[in-house]
Amino acid sequence: MKFISVLLLGFWATVASAYDFPARYSVIGIPDGDLLPIFAAQDDTSDILAGYVFDAKSIEVVSVSADGIWGQVNVRDTTGWVTMSSMLKVEDDMPLTLACFGAEPSWNLDLSDDKSSAWNTPETRGDVQFTKSDDKLGYDGKITMTETSARPGLQVDFNAKLTPAACIYPNTENAFGLKIEILLKGYTGFASPEGDETVSGCCSLRP
Repeated sequence: MKFISVLLLGFWATVASAYDFPARYSVIGIPDGDLLPIFAAQDDTSDILAGYVFDAKSIEVVSVSADGIWGQVNVRDTTGWVTMSSMLKVEDDMPLTLACFGAEPSWNLDLSDDKSSAWNTPETRGDVQFTKSDDKLGYDGKITMTETSARPGLQVDFNAKLTPAACIYPNTENAFGLKIEILLKGYTGFASPEGDETVSGCCSLRP
């Protein structure tokens, strides 16, 4: 098994706008059994951090370089770069899971097209149902707290808004390309005296 580097000297296509990323891609053009290298920098002589197998699918590309040659990906607790000439975008209508998370207070919200969706904090667990807007940036839904929560059966309506933009999450060097703000209606899990909560965080694309 060896690394194959395919560097396109020029634009790999019309350079995408900022709102085209993050997006999911599959590896193409790599011989069976070989790896597409993930470089530490936008330079094929830089250190190789890891590699994607020749048929890897649903890879999140967070952003692209200004010239469109390199795509930024997460690898372990840092980021790396792959050549976009070896990547093919996954169709937008394929099922998608958004993994969203925030700190201070700590929370997680998974929004999935074809799997179970869930809300989690250190004290609460909830099943999630939702609909999303035509532009796929707005989410309206309901969280039903499970038996393991402090208030089982409680139903909380929420509105969530995604913004395609660089997002920083504490204690990691990973890159995220989506910000999220969530209004939790009638939720007192974070001790808000008004009964509503607004939390914000980052989101990542999952298969």
